[in-house]
Amino acid sequence: MAKRTHRIIDYAGRTVRLTDERLGHIHEHPEMVGQERRIGEVLRKPDIVFTSHKDVSVHVYDRHYARGPVGSKHLMVAVKILEDAFVITAFFTGEVICHHSLLYGRSERSGASMAKRVARLKVWFDEEGDFLEVTFAKRKGSFRSIGPDIFERVDTKGNVIGFAIFNFKKHDRKTVEIPLEEARLAVGR
Repeated sequence: MAKRTHRIIDYAGRTVRLTDERLGHIHEHPEMVGQERRIGEVLRKPDIVFTSHKDVSVHVYDRHYARGPVGSKHLMVAVKILEDAFVITAFFTGEVICHHSLLYGRSERSGASMAKRVARLKVWFDEEGDFLEVTFAKRKGSFRSIGPDIFERVDTKGNVIGFAIFNFKKHDRKTVEIPLEEARLAVGR
């Protein structure tokens, strides 16, 4: 089957590519299956848009949904803008922390933390988008910001099931540290 590229016109009139390869990664999160319409809606009618902390070519689009597959959450869509624009990833998050330059809308601030130990990992790195994601368990959940360009993924019970880092190669240290706190870690399916 041929790979398709979806083209979506964003709030600024810019064409944004969403490839089947990126959509396949997004669908690794069960709650994101069937959310293509909402991804397009976030790009066309975001509540806020801000730049990534480390790379102004990464724009993060956010829109809140009162009802969704994991309850009342924000849907965030990260877009890399070079000669053209393409979706890096999309995920649900409980809160939005705008540590970056606000391009559109309003900003909010809050905080969160990460679990203590890991038993089994699935690691996905997108070289072109400079995006790292580590998953401990494949189940429905949402992301929440724990620092500039760093998000933890939690299931509906609050167990940490992964994390993601935008602009992984641009972080200041050779090793990126994730804040840890004693917590239940959900592993496996």
